[in-house]
Amino acid sequence: MFLNFATYSIRSTPALTLLENWRDSLNRIWHYLNDKHSIGNLSVSVTAIVFGILIFAAALLMSRTLSALLQRRIAKRAYRALTALLEKS
Repeated sequence: MFLNFATYSIRSTPALTLLENWRDSLNRIWHYLNDKHSIGNLSVSVTAIVFGILIFAAALLMSRTLSALLQRRIAKRAYRALTALLEKS
């Protein structure tokens, strides 16, 4: 059983070319996303803006969650204090 590697390499050439073009396309997109754009004195990139938005969204979600948690704890504590006051009278 002799394997002819020339036949396999010819068959896989279009796939390799497509893969190479795909990598090149991804490289171009990634370069554009990381390219610095100047707005006045500010230099930003698309990825920096996206990461900033994600961090802001996470902070907003955490603040809402912690605010609700603290509100419940304060309300519970106030309720316990009020019931203890009413039991004493």
